[in-house]
Order: sequence, then structure tokens, then C-alpha cells
Amino acid sequence: MFAVALPASAASDLEAESFRGSDVSSSVWVAGFGACLTAGTDPASLPVPGCDLDDPDATGDGVLSLTDTSPFTTGWLLHDRELPTVAGLDVTFTMSQWGGSDADGISFFVTKGSQPLVNLGGGGGRLGYAPGSGDGLPHALLGIGFDALGNFSNSVGGTGCENAPLLPGMAPDWVVVRGPGHQRAGYCLLGGTHVAPLGFILSGSYWDEGAEEWVPGTRAGAAIDVRVRIDAPDEPTPGVHVSLDGVPVLSVDLPAEYLAEPTIKFGFAGSNGQQYNNHEIWDFGVATIGALPATGASPGAVTMWGLLLLGAGAGAVSMGTRRRRFLA
Repeated sequence: MFAVALPASAASDLEAESFRGSDVSSSVWVAGFGACLTAGTDPASLPVPGCDLDDPDATGDGVLSLTDTSPFTTGWLLHDRELPTVAGLDVTFTMSQWGGSDADGISFFVTKGSQPLVNLGGGGGRLGYAPGSGDGLPHALLGIGFDALGNFSNSVGGTGCENAPLLPGMAPDWVVVRGPGHQRAGYCLLGGTHVAPLGFILSGSYWDEGAEEWVPGTRAGAAIDVRVRIDAPDEPTPGVHVSLDGVPVLSVDLPAEYLAEPTIKFGFAGSNGQQYNNHEIWDFGVATIGALPATGASPGAVTMWGLLLLGAGAGAVSMGTRRRRFLA
């Protein structure tokens, strides 16, 4: 048997999951602290339980609920399988924050693929990423916060962040990227954008001054399509780029710690503090940006990247067929 070079393949769909039904199509997901499927009725279902709501969503119209409107809760969904960084990653999903009192937010985070992904960081404004009363997300590489209230955009990093850029303090409607961290060190701010001037209000709930009450909003009214593109490490200036509803809102350089990792894992968290919202995602997909390098052995050998793709299971379906927005 001898090694041969195989032709490079096209960009590859690595995982796709709509979260619209009563179960998920892949076993790679790990849900915790109340995260559940709103169309599901079995709270014991694995790997993602049903929410068992009094009035569940119809199959096809459900979402993945990270939190309901209970205060001081943080729910999470982890993808516990390594994905390659070599060809870049193109992540898409729809999110909605609504139903409560405008806090706190949703995070999408990336960790070292070689390490177990089992715990979160702090709750509330830490969005499951940065350290709070306890440690931050272990072996963290990137934390992208869709910060409705403004605490993730404030000073919630760990130690060693003295030279990090500063934002104007706590303010709503920021998209923020924080960098690598472990335990209490790091999680420093890399960059952020105030997206309200661009026309994006991250929470559908709002305070009605005249009525002196919170207006909850709706899932459909607060829905935003998110795209996160993470460049391949060999790009001239590799970065992470965030778009909302097709509008680019933030780009920052990738940290050296990310560039050194051949594989990553990822997850989502939604977090409530004293103020709260429903935090929901659906129509998730991740693909490579470019072609995976294809080398193997003859005859019949499979590359490491091929093994990752073969292991993606039923969730690895065409991303071109999965998008369907909720109707207002």
C-alpha cells in the first residue's frame, strides 16, 4: 500500500440540522440545562429532549430552545465531534430572542477539537463563554456574542486582557467576538459592532414607556439569519466574519491559538440573568469554504477528513435545501 494524492473535492457540507421536528437527525449533539426542541413532547428523548410544552409547536415549525423566559438560566447545545479547520468553515443559522425583558443573549463558540467539550462558562452576560463566579468555557478559541442587553460587550473577560480593545461600556445590540481562554485566563475582547445603527435590534421584546410594561414580541418578528465565516488558516489575513440577514457587520483577525488547531468543536448557549428572553435557533448548517485536501492510500483508503464526513451521519444533508424562514 502506498500514499497517493487524490483530486481535491468541492466545498463540503459537514453538518445540517433544522431543529424543526421532535428529534434530531444526528447523534453528535449534546443538550444541557433545559435546551430542548419545541416540537418535541418527550423530555427523556436523546440526544436532545423535547420541551414537552402545553402547546407544542407543530412538527416542521419547531425550533431549538436554549432558554425559555425563566430568569437566571443558561442552556446549551454542543456539537461533540471534531471538524477540520484547513478549508475554512461557513456556519449559518437563524436565531430569535423574544418573549421577555430584553436579555441577555446568544453565543456561538468554538473550542479545541482535541479536547472534550463538556462544560460552559459563566451565565447571565457571560453567555456561557467568559468566566463568571466560576471558570470560563474550557479550551475556548472564539466566542461570538449576539448581545441583546450589553453585558457580553462590557468588561467580562478573564485575566490578561489589559491590552484588549474597549467598547463604550454596557449598551444593547452589539455583536462581539471574544478570543481564546481557559479557566480564568483570557476570553479577551477582539472586536465588536453596535448593530442597531445598521438596522438590527437583537431582541424582539421591548419596554413600552406609555404602558409601562414589556412587550414580548414574536419569534418571527425577532428572527435574524446569521452567517459566521471562519477563514482557512493559510489565507493571507485569516479572519472571522459575521453577517446578519446578509449584511456584513463584523470582521476580526483570527487569533494565533485558532490558527494552530487542525480541528475544532463548537456549540451554542443562551443566557438569562435578572432580565430574560426566549433564546432560540433553527436551520443550522456548517460547510467548508474551500475544498478539503484529499490525500489517501491506494487502494480504498479514506482520509481523516473523509472519516469526519462519513461520521456526520444523517445530519450531513445538502445545505441548499434546508432554508425556510418563518412567515411573519
